[in-house]
Amino acid sequence: MEADSRDHFEVGQQGEGGHSSSAETIIRRLESWSLELVRKKYDLAAYEANLQAKQANLSVDRMRAENAIEEYKKRCAIEEAKLGKLKKALQNDEKEYKALTNAFESAKRDHDGVFSELKKRVADKVCL
Repeated sequence: MEADSRDHFEVGQQGEGGHSSSAETIIRRLESWSLELVRKKYDLAAYEANLQAKQANLSVDRMRAENAIEEYKKRCAIEEAKLGKLKKALQNDEKEYKALTNAFESAKRDHDGVFSELKKRVADKVCL
């Protein structure tokens, strides 16, 4: 039956404008197109596989980036806690410095008072 359709096609082709296109030429073209289509399907499959691999790599990169961000946030929280402790220690040191400064000023006033009193007594004794 295939041979019959080729013969019929050849006759039909030869009848149109006197062209000498044969059924075999058309079949070869169809086979060539079919092979080209198969190659393109393989190319497309390879492209899709490559695309999937790139998407998988992007997913891995994204996961790594998200993990790095989480790790950075944890380190920041630790550093903020350390900074908070240092600020508190600094405030305590400032309070202690103020207390020591006040104690020193008080001792100086006391010393100045005692020294003045001694000067008066010495002056009083000298005048006697």
